[in-house]
Amino acid sequence: MTQTVRVGFYGTGAFANKEHLPNLSKLPGVEIVALCDLNREALAATGKKFGVSSLYTDYHEMLEKERIDALFSIVRAYQRTDCEIIAAKKGIHLFIEKPQAADMAKAREIDRAIRESGAIATVGVRERFRPTVEAARKFMAGKDFVHAQKLSFGEATSSPAKYSLEQMGGPFLDWGTHFIDEIRYITGREVVLAQAFFVPDPRGGEYLPLSYVGNFVFDNGATANWTISNCLDPAITAPYLDFPHLLIAYRGGSLELRYETLKANGEIIVQTEPTNPWFLSVKAFIEAVRTGDRSLLRNDFSDGLFSLAPVLAARESAKRGGEVIVVRDFAGL
Repeated sequence: MTQTVRVGFYGTGAFANKEHLPNLSKLPGVEIVALCDLNREALAATGKKFGVSSLYTDYHEMLEKERIDALFSIVRAYQRTDCEIIAAKKGIHLFIEKPQAADMAKAREIDRAIRESGAIATVGVRERFRPTVEAARKFMAGKDFVHAQKLSFGEATSSPAKYSLEQMGGPFLDWGTHFIDEIRYITGREVVLAQAFFVPDPRGGEYLPLSYVGNFVFDNGATANWTISNCLDPAITAPYLDFPHLLIAYRGGSLELRYETLKANGEIIVQTEPTNPWFLSVKAFIEAVRTGDRSLLRNDFSDGLFSLAPVLAARESAKRGGEVIVVRDFAGL
């Protein structure tokens, strides 16, 4: 059993600084030993903020020189090439933020390295650790899932550098893995068909699509629909901010999920205090590494492929003008 978990970071951007590094700093028995990022200024600032002196701009060098028990990969999907594979082969355990890859070939390659090494690996789909989501999962046990619905709003000015369709996949891929994973976790069903349409911004390719619409069919015939609008500014979308983050219909009723509230057929059945699912997911991962108990995790990297694949398949559908894609054939799962 590992007593002190020695942690390295690949990626020290805004999200690592906002969530993962502060959350790790709250946990006993964790030592953040090394950081890696191409942005030297961000790297230096993060190292100073969290008291880490071993700083690298080359993850190959970091993985070669440092003794690391667990690696947090907090970079954009397209930046995952061989860092996670090298780490897995060294027996380093992995916490990989979603979306875990920009294409299925790379995702399968990482998965194969993890499986062969026996490393513990999880994907940061935090909603599995939200109490209302866990309550919804228990509520749906034995019920006949029929449909799920989500409506999201982005900003028309979002930077393509952050949400490139080919690299990050836009909000559709970035947020879509949460959408699919949450439904999978709550209902126990898997996506078999995917379809999507992206409506381009008339101002041209430097702007995000005005909207994304994704349609999914599950293995029991249930459906799901997700619409993202980037065509309105935040002031206009403010009235929609209280819109439920997920609606689920089952034969005979419906669930409405808000972050701290769960309603069944219009009645509140669970009300919780505000919680931080990022912290809970990180805590569970560290304990799994410390104890070797994988049951503490609520997903592993292999399971995460079944949340990533439908969204990548839907993105491919949009490229093909809305062609329906068979997920397993597309993903090679």
